[in-house]
Amino acid sequence: MTEPTKTGVGAMGWFLAAREASEMWNGPFQTREAAIDAGRDDHERESFWICRASSPPLRLADWMPDADNLLEQADDQLAESDRVGSDGDEGPWFEVKPDLVADLDRRIKAACDDWQAAHGAVFTCTTFETMRDFEQVPEIPTRAYLAQELRDVAARAGADNAAVYEALAARAETGEFDDFGEAHDCGLTALHGELMQAGLTKFAQRVANGEFDATLAESDAWAASPAGQAAFARLPDDLRRALGDPSMTPKDGGPVE
Repeated sequence: MTEPTKTGVGAMGWFLAAREASEMWNGPFQTREAAIDAGRDDHERESFWICRASSPPLRLADWMPDADNLLEQADDQLAESDRVGSDGDEGPWFEVKPDLVADLDRRIKAACDDWQAAHGAVFTCTTFETMRDFEQVPEIPTRAYLAQELRDVAARAGADNAAVYEALAARAETGEFDDFGEAHDCGLTALHGELMQAGLTKFAQRVANGEFDATLAESDAWAASPAGQAAFARLPDDLRRALGDPSMTPKDGGPVE
């Protein structure tokens, strides 16, 4: 798993995070595809975000106080010293014309640039300077994930078992084994039974462990669908609320009569 970071110093690169507003982004990656591949490793089937971002090294001269501020600070320090203080000696003492202030600004920045270059000093921060090209990578539907995993195992199995896996994958793509599918009372229970009957116990255990359960987004979509609402309608109101029936949770958060 890639260690999270807020930035990658230097050129524009690709980064990924669980949310668009995240303060912690993983990267950098050289290509969009590499960021998506890493995102799948980190977030598996869940949706995530990618973007392009950069945080070039800091130039000291850009963050030094300007000449006006330096002259004012010099005045303040002098006022607190024993060097001035006689009657009428109240300053300001370092007051110059605007063109001289501008010239001092240029000289300070040039001196900072010369010093930074002479010593090869590189300063960095952990916040992006630029972020753009935000993109949400959608979650992988459970049926597609199940079908792909079945085919991946088929590719490594013997001929007989491979044929079983391939047939199950084709059926999985139709949604037959979906958590909330209509082909079986419980699609995953049906799949588990067929796998056990065929002696494919390792994959059956993955099903039993919940790897192919519906995602939260899929569960929410089913709950709001006509089929979900019809199922909820057969339950007592208290149980409907406990199970998250969206029709029992009004937008204003008040009770449903």
